[in-house]
Amino acid sequence: MYGPRLPGLPDSKSADNDSIPARQYLNAKGDMSNLKVTFELIDGSFLQLDQASQSVHVQLEFSVEWMDVRLAWDPVNFSDINYIYVRRSQIWIPDFTIRNSEKTEESLPEETQYSYITYFGLVSSFWNLVVRQPCTLKLEKFPFDTQTCMFWIYSNSAGLEEIFAEHRIVEGLDVSSWGNGEWNVLNVSVRDLIAYEGDRENEMQVGEYSIVIKRTTAYYVAIILIPCFLLTLIIILGLFMANPAELMGKLTIGLTGIMALVFLMGLAANSLPRTATVPNMSKF
Repeated sequence: MYGPRLPGLPDSKSADNDSIPARQYLNAKGDMSNLKVTFELIDGSFLQLDQASQSVHVQLEFSVEWMDVRLAWDPVNFSDINYIYVRRSQIWIPDFTIRNSEKTEESLPEETQYSYITYFGLVSSFWNLVVRQPCTLKLEKFPFDTQTCMFWIYSNSAGLEEIFAEHRIVEGLDVSSWGNGEWNVLNVSVRDLIAYEGDRENEMQVGEYSIVIKRTTAYYVAIILIPCFLLTLIIILGLFMANPAELMGKLTIGLTGIMALVFLMGLAANSLPRTATVPNMSKF
């Protein structure tokens, strides 16, 4: 359905009309102070965990809603049209970003992103983000470890007095399919925080998203743990059950087993970051 042509917005039947200046609005008939913006995480996927650089790659899809009374109209004056779709670039959108992100980009091209606007000024939009974020790893229980990666969403230019953000997760979100071959996603949670920039007078509303992931252990058990156990068992049997007179045979078994163990531990070490904590597996 096509909506009314509002001042400052191109005709919805001519999406390529760029001759009209963007972001010119009707006179506001409501209060725009302390704007409330609602973020709802509706889907996502876990792409990769780069253990060498300790950074996580995820794709997140948000539904974002806010009230912009400058975009309201009376349906009676516009053929009883109650909503319209416009390009997101043609209207004002809240300035939010992911804090301390190494890289954040939208997975969809700008020309395919539209916003839904109702006659009373409710604006709904979807944000599809691909994020690379630092994630500090705790490897004491490797390869049976569980990691928690954090994301913080906040407004880069507006404080709590200008914009109030509410963050939530869509009800019934199934994260069991988010994982990849190496990691399974156990849980995704969010909470709203108040942060301070510089002094306590500059308050910011921050949405803290937590993603809990668990390593798939089959590869490490089959390639590292089981061979290490078998090699250790062979070394022990060779040293204590061989003929005591065959000293060189015992020495050969021991050196061969140690070299094999060093090789297997090297496989594990090459896939792990250099952290202050040492996996418990290496202590044995």
